[in-house]
Amino acid sequence: MLKSTTKVLFSLAAALLLSTPSGHAKEGMWIPAKLKNQDSVLVKEGLKIPVSDLYSDSIPGLNNAVVLFGAGCTASFISGQGLLLTNHHCGYG
Repeated sequence: MLKSTTKVLFSLAAALLLSTPSGHAKEGMWIPAKLKNQDSVLVKEGLKIPVSDLYSDSIPGLNNAVVLFGAGCTASFISGQGLLLTNHHCGYG
């Protein structure tokens, strides 16, 4: 009895895992200087600001807001009030 219950539970778990839709990751490194070549992809994915606001050779962009935070972590300022983004382990010791 135990063996057949185990088989049924395993089959149900396998069916559940196989029927779950999977996500699709956009892998790879996006070099800031090459972002202008990715403009259509970024807009399609939901970018609402000009790519030149992210990175520009001639004017300051968001890339200039990257700072050293804590003990060697990077962070980016995202507001005029000092709000910044970083990894969780950088903000909590």
